[in-house]
Amino acid sequence: MKRKVPDRIRVRRGPKKGRYDRGAIEAVLDRGLFGHLAFADGAQPICIPMLHARVGDTLYIHGSTASRAVRAHSGGAAACLTVTMLEGLVLARSALEHSANYDSVPVCLSRSGAKASGQATPYMAAGDTDPSAGPTSGPA
Repeated sequence: MKRKVPDRIRVRRGPKKGRYDRGAIEAVLDRGLFGHLAFADGAQPICIPMLHARVGDTLYIHGSTASRAVRAHSGGAAACLTVTMLEGLVLARSALEHSANYDSVPVCLSRSGAKASGQATPYMAAGDTDPSAGPTSGPA
Protein backbone atom coordinates (compact mmCIF):
# COMPACT_ATOMS: atom_id res chain seq x y z
CA MET A 1 0.00 0.00 0.00
CA LYS A 2 1.37 3.39 -1.00
CA ARG A 3 1.48 5.85 1.88
CA LYS A 4 0.13 9.37 1.48
CA VAL A 5 2.82 12.03 1.15
CA PRO A 6 2.23 14.97 3.53
CA ASP A 7 1.49 18.29 1.78
CA ARG A 8 4.44 19.85 3.59
CA ILE A 9 6.94 17.82 1.52
CA ARG A 10 4.97 16.89 -1.59
CA VAL A 11 6.48 18.02 -4.91
CA ARG A 12 3.95 20.28 -6.62
CA ARG A 13 5.62 21.16 -9.93
CA GLY A 14 6.41 17.99 -11.81
CA PRO A 15 4.99 15.74 -9.08
CA LYS A 16 6.01 12.57 -10.96
CA LYS A 17 9.64 13.56 -10.38
CA GLY A 18 9.26 13.34 -6.60
CA ARG A 19 10.59 10.25 -4.82
CA TYR A 20 9.75 9.62 -1.21
CA ASP A 21 11.14 6.18 -0.46
CA ARG A 22 13.74 5.91 2.29
CA GLY A 23 16.39 4.44 -0.02
CA ALA A 24 16.26 7.41 -2.41
CA ILE A 25 16.38 9.88 0.48
CA GLU A 26 19.32 8.18 2.17
CA ALA A 27 21.21 7.95 -1.14
CA VAL A 28 21.07 11.74 -1.59
CA LEU A 29 22.05 12.37 2.05
CA ASP A 30 24.96 9.94 1.76
CA ARG A 31 26.24 11.28 -1.60
CA GLY A 32 26.09 14.91 -0.53
CA LEU A 33 28.95 16.22 1.56
CA PHE A 34 27.28 19.46 2.50
CA GLY A 35 23.86 21.00 2.61
CA HIS A 36 22.30 24.35 3.39
CA LEU A 37 20.92 24.90 6.87
CA ALA A 38 18.04 27.38 6.97
CA PHE A 39 16.83 28.78 10.28
CA ALA A 40 15.39 31.92 11.80
CA ASP A 41 17.65 34.15 13.88
CA GLY A 42 15.08 36.39 15.51
CA ALA A 43 12.95 37.70 12.67
CA GLN A 44 15.74 37.27 10.10
CA PRO A 45 15.84 34.13 7.92
CA ILE A 46 19.38 32.77 7.40
CA CYS A 47 20.73 29.98 5.17
CA ILE A 48 24.30 28.73 5.70
CA PRO A 49 26.17 25.90 3.94
CA MET A 50 27.22 23.22 6.43
CA LEU A 51 28.87 19.82 6.30
CA HIS A 52 26.72 16.91 7.43
CA ALA A 53 26.83 13.16 7.91
CA ARG A 54 24.16 10.50 8.30
CA VAL A 55 24.87 7.68 10.73
CA GLY A 56 21.97 5.24 10.76
CA ASP A 57 18.79 7.18 11.54
CA THR A 58 20.68 10.23 12.85
CA LEU A 59 21.70 13.22 10.73
CA TYR A 60 24.59 15.22 12.16
CA ILE A 61 25.50 18.75 11.18
CA HIS A 62 29.14 19.77 11.57
CA GLY A 63 29.67 23.13 13.18
CA SER A 64 31.17 24.93 16.10
CA THR A 65 28.99 25.23 19.20
CA ALA A 66 29.83 28.95 19.00
CA SER A 67 28.36 29.32 15.49
CA ARG A 68 25.13 31.26 15.06
CA ALA A 69 23.47 28.31 13.29
CA VAL A 70 24.22 25.76 16.01
CA ARG A 71 23.38 28.21 18.82
CA ALA A 72 20.05 29.19 17.21
CA HIS A 73 19.02 25.59 16.59
CA SER A 74 20.16 24.45 20.04
CA GLY A 75 18.09 27.29 21.46
CA GLY A 76 14.95 25.91 19.86
CA ALA A 77 14.81 27.66 16.48
CA ALA A 78 13.19 25.57 13.75
CA ALA A 79 15.73 24.52 11.11
CA CYS A 80 15.81 22.73 7.79
CA LEU A 81 18.88 21.15 6.18
CA THR A 82 18.57 20.77 2.41
CA VAL A 83 21.06 18.56 0.56
CA THR A 84 21.11 18.96 -3.23
CA MET A 85 23.04 16.94 -5.79
CA LEU A 86 23.29 18.65 -9.17
CA GLU A 87 23.15 15.98 -11.87
CA GLY A 88 23.41 18.25 -14.90
CA LEU A 89 22.40 21.46 -16.60
CA VAL A 90 19.72 21.46 -19.27
CA LEU A 91 20.52 24.20 -21.78
CA ALA A 92 17.95 25.32 -24.32
CA ARG A 93 17.87 27.83 -27.16
CA SER A 94 16.25 30.38 -24.90
CA ALA A 95 17.65 31.23 -21.47
CA LEU A 96 14.07 31.18 -20.20
CA GLU A 97 13.95 27.45 -20.95
CA HIS A 98 17.23 26.52 -19.19
CA SER A 99 16.83 24.10 -16.30
CA ALA A 100 18.76 21.73 -14.07
CA ASN A 101 18.45 18.07 -13.21
CA TYR A 102 19.02 17.51 -9.51
CA ASP A 103 18.14 15.39 -6.52
CA SER A 104 17.28 17.27 -3.34
CA VAL A 105 16.26 16.27 0.18
CA PRO A 106 14.99 18.81 2.71
CA VAL A 107 15.20 17.54 6.29
CA CYS A 108 13.25 19.41 8.96
CA LEU A 109 15.37 19.15 12.10
CA SER A 110 13.72 18.61 15.45
CA ARG A 111 13.57 21.49 17.89
CA SER A 112 15.27 19.40 20.57
CA GLY A 113 18.59 20.99 19.67
CA ALA A 114 21.56 20.08 17.54
CA LYS A 115 23.64 17.11 18.56
CA ALA A 116 27.33 17.80 18.95
CA SER A 117 29.29 14.83 17.69
CA GLY A 118 32.63 13.82 16.28
CA GLN A 119 30.77 11.44 13.94
CA ALA A 120 30.86 13.85 11.01
CA THR A 121 34.64 14.20 10.91
CA PRO A 122 35.60 10.55 10.21
CA TYR A 123 32.95 10.50 7.46
CA MET A 124 34.43 13.59 5.82
CA ALA A 125 38.10 12.87 6.48
CA ALA A 126 38.02 9.12 5.80
CA GLY A 127 39.26 8.23 9.29
CA ASP A 128 41.77 11.07 9.58
CA THR A 129 40.81 11.80 13.18
CA ASP A 130 40.64 10.07 16.53
CA PRO A 131 36.93 9.33 17.03
CA SER A 132 37.44 9.23 20.79
CA ALA A 133 38.48 12.90 20.82
CA GLY A 134 34.87 14.11 20.58
CA PRO A 135 33.74 17.65 19.86
CA THR A 136 35.29 20.77 21.33
CA SER A 137 33.27 22.94 23.67
CA GLY A 138 33.97 26.18 21.83
CA PRO A 139 35.72 27.78 18.88
CA ALA A 140 39.15 26.46 17.98
